[in-house]
Amino acid sequence: MLPEFSNLCLASSVEPLNAANGFTREPAYRVSLVSIDGNAVNSYSGFRAPICASLDQLIGNDAPDLLFVLASYNYQAHCTDEVIRALRRLKPVVKECGGLDAGSYVLAKAGLLSGYNATIHWAEAEVFAECFADIRVSHDRYVIDRNRITSGGSTSALDLMLHLIRRDCGESVAIAVSELLIFDTERPGSTRQREHLPSRMEEKSPRISRAITIMQKHIEKPLSVELIAQLIGISQRQLERDFKELMKTTVAKHYLTLRVEAARRLIRETRLSVTEVALRSGFSSLASLIRVYKQSYACTPSEDRKMCPPGVITPGGPASLQAEQSDNIGKPATARTVPAVAPHLAASSANGSGGAATYLSIREALIHAQRLAQCPDHRQCTWSPVHSAHRCAAAHRSP
Repeated sequence: MLPEFSNLCLASSVEPLNAANGFTREPAYRVSLVSIDGNAVNSYSGFRAPICASLDQLIGNDAPDLLFVLASYNYQAHCTDEVIRALRRLKPVVKECGGLDAGSYVLAKAGLLSGYNATIHWAEAEVFAECFADIRVSHDRYVIDRNRITSGGSTSALDLMLHLIRRDCGESVAIAVSELLIFDTERPGSTRQREHLPSRMEEKSPRISRAITIMQKHIEKPLSVELIAQLIGISQRQLERDFKELMKTTVAKHYLTLRVEAARRLIRETRLSVTEVALRSGFSSLASLIRVYKQSYACTPSEDRKMCPPGVITPGGPASLQAEQSDNIGKPATARTVPAVAPHLAASSANGSGGAATYLSIREALIHAQRLAQCPDHRQCTWSPVHSAHRCAAAHRSP
């Protein structure tokens, strides 16, 4: 368990397993709460979790069949070198390991998810996918791939535990636990994490539900209200009436709220520059983000980051590239280019003919820079702006 863990995620993980022991001839599970150093750990809400041992003590006494890493708030700051080294030592002795909430990030940093399918809390999925190109990132509630188990956290952890109970103890025990906990909405792991949110709105207003889904999928490159209305097959005026009646706001204001919320997640959970955050959340300029952010949260993005500092830097390309992002603010997407900040970057182009490559967004440029850094022969590498993919002729062939 890492500091600032989620109480809800912990309870959703531990209580079903303890409950299962009441329906089996002998206890099926023995749950131990451990920390890296054996000291008590505080949750994000301030509750102090009793720790029975350090991770090394647990392994030394009796290696567990299954080890979960629970990380939630400010997880990057708590993913220290000490944590990574400790987890790497577990690989040969633990049969199965998993990540709950943002615990998948910690496992990935330790190299324990390379080549696996995995999920993470939906708010961290985009950054997670960019940091770890060797992991096939899913948006499902939970993913089990061979001996790796990952969950989006909180209530999805309860879904996962019921699945494990069913696997280990049988259907009847899983049903008994579900009834005991009055949990009658178990969802399979293949269900997308945010699927139930649009469905709740679908019952009240199918049109608003579809509109919000479209907005959520187009945060970085916002669509016009007119186009959103066209995509769901109604007039813009009707869409505005629907939002005013049910949401008590306008379409544009709700869209703006979704984007500034996305910006705040990036500010608090990553070390991306504020300029990059502005681009990823669909703001045309840094000034626009700062103005809206201050109106929403009574502080600037930089001030918010000082109050809730993120952890280690998120990989995203050369520092000099990030420093020059401001040159592209306000330019049309097709006009944004990556300056020749490194020989390998300047030598590649979208069509392989040399010169500066053209990208649809700064994020694509950062992804390409990260991929190029891994290439044994970068001169054979190109970027496809149509497919947003790094294409390499070298033997390793990036996906």
